[in-house]
Amino acid sequence: MKKQDNEKKDVVSLKGKISGWIFSIFVGCVALNIAIKLLAEVWLPLVCLVIFIVLLVIGYRLKRFNDWR
Repeated sequence: MKKQDNEKKDVVSLKGKISGWIFSIFVGCVALNIAIKLLAEVWLPLVCLVIFIVLLVIGYRLKRFNDWR
């Protein structure tokens, strides 16, 4: 007997691969859509908060620099 005869090869059908890829892409698109909707509801307060924190940090560093001089 040959070594090849002893090995069992797993055969995956093309239909199974394609349906798996389609399902994965569909789930990814749904998750991305949900994430975009959630982000659209909170993006404005989030941007305002980020701008406030950046300005606060810049002001604090300028104050520390002026106190150091």
